[in-house]
Amino acid sequence: MLQVPLTKIWASDKPWFNTNPVKAWCQVGESVINWSKMMHRTDAGHIKDQRTKSVKNMKAVVLQEPPPPPLNLIPHVSHQMWITKAKQIPDGHIEVTIARCKILGEGWTHILWVMDAEVLAPSIAKLKADLPALKVRQVYDYYLRKGEDSAAHPHKVKMYGRPLFDAMFDNNVFVVTTDVLRRNVVYKSSPDDEGGGLYSDMGIRLLVDITPLLNHAHMAFYVQPKTNIFDLGLSAYARGLAPLLQSLEILECPDAYEFGKGLWQQHGFLGSIMFQTYYGQVCGAFNTLPLVDGVHYSNEAHLSSMKERKGALGNQIFETIIKRKNSLCDGC
Repeated sequence: MLQVPLTKIWASDKPWFNTNPVKAWCQVGESVINWSKMMHRTDAGHIKDQRTKSVKNMKAVVLQEPPPPPLNLIPHVSHQMWITKAKQIPDGHIEVTIARCKILGEGWTHILWVMDAEVLAPSIAKLKADLPALKVRQVYDYYLRKGEDSAAHPHKVKMYGRPLFDAMFDNNVFVVTTDVLRRNVVYKSSPDDEGGGLYSDMGIRLLVDITPLLNHAHMAFYVQPKTNIFDLGLSAYARGLAPLLQSLEILECPDAYEFGKGLWQQHGFLGSIMFQTYYGQVCGAFNTLPLVDGVHYSNEAHLSSMKERKGALGNQIFETIIKRKNSLCDGC
């Protein structure tokens, strides 16, 4: 007999781990194999073994009678962010953000990260009309700017990769600024913050309450339906994950890493593909939840909005920007 709270996350006529996307994820696609060989010197057999172990762990949570006690390692804190200079949050993103926060239910703290709350006041007002408890945080109220130190600003913490964050923001490459920030906020965002939590891109709609499964996991990632790779756009983390800290440390001097030269290479700043490939090597040691499109979430609003926002997001090649800024790591 299944534990009732866990049945809420199926949203299909069969358990999520029997769906085709999860089966394909366990088989490992060619793109993941290529990335992993290039970055980690591991083969398909190793990744397949890790992913199979991970799904086996999650099957035990749902099918074992009685289910094992929850780990409760992922804090019920959800982070969203809108990092631009002036553009307001699209109404579609506001609508799905409100719905996502509500479907997670009571007991969750919801945080929106922005650069300038005054600039985004119209969007924030729309969100708070339905989410009055939403916390809005300006990035540099919580993270040290260049030249600031923790002694003078004891309420702030170090942002790993801050020079990269600043360089990308200055050059309107907001996708990469988000890549940097989202890993920081789920690691540590204040001196008394224990870290961990759920990160969601603002256009992602939750179809069910995933809280019961997150309570039994160390981490979770949505699975891109075409490539079967982890994606950070909807991801959750236990407190103090060593792989998360290691990926953040690489952000300190990203121009020191080149393709084909070393374990980490450029995964620290090239975003989701590099990051998820590393987790692919270790996920078997954790309860790693692959979230499935159409079962746990829908990404349609996010993908459609990307076309509309493409110009505003910036189209400069960020590798070129990094090379152009020779002193990017000065004052790290």
